[in-house]
Amino acid sequence: MYPCILDNWVSGLARYGSVLCALFVLGSCGNAVLEKNTKSEVDGAFFEESDALGEKAKDHSRIVILLLGDSLTYGYDLSDPKKNAYPGVATDLLSKKGYDITLISGPGDLETFLAKNRVKNYMQAVESHDITLINASVPAVLAEFGVQALKVALKFYEEAGITHVFIALGANDGLKLVSVRLINKFINDIIKEVKYQGMKPLLGGMKMPPSDKYVHFQRYDTAGFAAIFPSLAQKHNIPLWEFILKDVALKKKYNHGDKIHPNVEGHKIIGRHFASFLQKHVLDSR
Repeated sequence: MYPCILDNWVSGLARYGSVLCALFVLGSCGNAVLEKNTKSEVDGAFFEESDALGEKAKDHSRIVILLLGDSLTYGYDLSDPKKNAYPGVATDLLSKKGYDITLISGPGDLETFLAKNRVKNYMQAVESHDITLINASVPAVLAEFGVQALKVALKFYEEAGITHVFIALGANDGLKLVSVRLINKFINDIIKEVKYQGMKPLLGGMKMPPSDKYVHFQRYDTAGFAAIFPSLAQKHNIPLWEFILKDVALKKKYNHGDKIHPNVEGHKIIGRHFASFLQKHVLDSR
């Protein structure tokens, strides 16, 4: 049964290959490339028109949370990811509870990131709400490239005044059977970078399917993988959402045919858990 999951992961990686390539080239080249881009005719106008808006975003009572995840947080294979993926579900639930909250949902590619009016559009949303979630998740992204992905996202949303970064990476690395030691290092590096940028990290935990039921994981340290997240949360003293797929993982009625990506009903459950997590650890702890 599990080979079909891996086949789907590989096809997803191919589908978004060009996106990832562009993302990581930008990230790996560092600030020099990004600074060069801002000097071009189009990108120069893109950043210049946001200068005045950026000053207003520096409101210390405002909460802006960047979501750094993969296809799960992006809302893979949903007809309306912004509405139906768990960040959108959580936003709607919290809004109904009286929180002044909005969601800015990225497209999962760089085309819209680079759109000339994007800064102006997202800043209008940020400035008109007390709480903003920015979904910068990219399908098929690996924790291995998390620091680069973070730097690129922070650069393009630099005017928003991001206060927190929710890290929801590592699952794709686990599916590839990357060693627990390396995945721990990758996520630890992301957390350290978030802190270095002056923002507060939030961590989402993941688990691999049980090794006694799936041949693919028989030689993999699934217990060690699951322990990465509580261990890092304790090490850095940061909030942990213990298991993003709680009540949803491997349940047929809550997942697409690939058995790993939640459907609309699955995202409703995850969204409720995410809303509770944000309410407890961010919104009500101000």
